Amino acid sequence: MSVSEVKKLIKNKMYVGSHGYNHVWLNKLSRLKQEKEINKSLNFLNKIGSKAKNWIMCYPFGGFDENTIRILKKNIAH
Repeated sequence: MSVSEVKKLIKNKMYVGSHGYNHVWLNKLSRLKQEKEINKSLNFLNKIGSKAKNWIMCYPFGGFDENTIRILKKNIAH
């Protein structure tokens, strides 16, 4: 989807959450790289006007680990 299409979803009251910025296996990344990936995703959500407070994260490919959970908990009220 293009950015304008995603913005249109939000304008029409659809919720847009995160599925990662680059759609990578998070559990295959170091903690630092996971933080960068998740932060990029949150920045994108903010940029397009999606509510990034109590936001939803779906793990690409179902891949996550303890680092992912810690990072997400830290950013829950971003």
